[in-house]
Amino acid sequence: MNNTNSSILPNGVINIMNLKQIENELKELITQLIDSIVMVLIPKENTVTCINVAQDNKYLDSATTGFYIDGHVVVTAAHSLRNLYNEKVCLLNLDGDIIEGNIIDVDPKWDLMFIYSDAIHTSIPLRDNLISIGSFVIVCGSAYGVLRPFLSIGIISGSEIKANIGYGLVEGLLLVSSPILLGMSGSPIIDLNGLSVGMVIAK
Repeated sequence: MNNTNSSILPNGVINIMNLKQIENELKELITQLIDSIVMVLIPKENTVTCINVAQDNKYLDSATTGFYIDGHVVVTAAHSLRNLYNEKVCLLNLDGDIIEGNIIDVDPKWDLMFIYSDAIHTSIPLRDNLISIGSFVIVCGSAYGVLRPFLSIGIISGSEIKANIGYGLVEGLLLVSSPILLGMSGSPIIDLNGLSVGMVIAK
């Protein structure tokens, strides 16, 4: 009996240490991600400034999440921002700083919108190969128009999915088993190496 107990205790301690290490690594990864996340805001009228939008929600038409894929370019879900009066949007980072962004391209086939920003931010590198089913991922974005990060952890549970989203049928989608809240369209889906494997476009 003593031998059995003495063998169980070290294993239990080791497992707890492993969990703590995983937790610390996840926290470090999340800290790196947050600087790349922005809220993409659409003013109600083309005469409304980004300062107006930041000060009062009555000037806001819609909001979603976006993230930097290089120092100046933000990507987000195009279907979330359809009521556009011009090519200008507002980018609000999670520190509360708001700037104007310019839409530089829209790809309706993949539901992507690309926005140029004068500000330089940390970007999330893109993974260059397909992630496998069963892999753990992290979703990081803003939700309900609240200026703070919302995070969830899940797994890739399906691939080659088709869905009718926004501009029409989108093919080749990944299915992620992870809680997604209102406003998190456009959020990056990150693997455990900190690489973006996709973007949220639907719940």
